[in-house]
Amino acid sequence: MNTKTVEKLEWFLAGTGIAEEDKNSIIDLMEEYVQQQLSSAEQLLPVIEKVFGPGAAKGCAERLRQIQVEGWTPEHDDLSTDGSLSLASAMYIMSEEQRLEELSKTNDPMVPPTGWPWLVEYWKPTPDNRIRELEKGIALGMAEIDRLERKEEQK
Repeated sequence: MNTKTVEKLEWFLAGTGIAEEDKNSIIDLMEEYVQQQLSSAEQLLPVIEKVFGPGAAKGCAERLRQIQVEGWTPEHDDLSTDGSLSLASAMYIMSEEQRLEELSKTNDPMVPPTGWPWLVEYWKPTPDNRIRELEKGIALGMAEIDRLERKEEQK
């Protein structure tokens, strides 16, 4: 779990009267549960690839990486109400022609395309690996779809 989630859990447990040692045990169990769920999701990747193809599996694997490694959880994604997930997705998915046009402006692939919604350090291109860039874009699009679905469920 990321730090913010742990902090929320600690806040929730603070008013329960549960002993500090027991609170820590609960948090440890929750972290273990989350890791088991993510591990289970990883085990599904070969099935996803078999049913839907390698593109779907690679997009799912990247989304898992974004959650596990980068800490971009659904709770974090829910804060992106400005369309930035969709825009970032589009930046990675843009066509080769569009990318070359953007590159001609700076001659540096590490400079984000015009309209990049976030800080420059979050632009992580892989200019020599088109498939890897598509994986990133697909995963960001998946995050936006999930965010919109959660928003719809709350109505």
